[in-house]
Amino acid sequence: MNAILKTSTASEIMTTSEVSDFLSVHRSTVHKMRERGDIVAYKFGKRVYFKRSEIMATITANRVEISTPVETSEAA
Repeated sequence: MNAILKTSTASEIMTTSEVSDFLSVHRSTVHKMRERGDIVAYKFGKRVYFKRSEIMATITANRVEISTPVETSEAA
């Protein structure tokens, strides 16, 4: 049971590199997002960590509607 708890907790915690891979952005972008307060981070010593659930909540909170462009047909 202890191993299951450690595994589920470990997958919830992400490093800066893991967040950058997850969001498909550069690591410096993750740092800027953290500095602006766009995403929540946790420091442990000199290391910075993120919670996967909070990254997902940020993505969900910033949802935008994308309208599909209307195709126009040209008269020949």
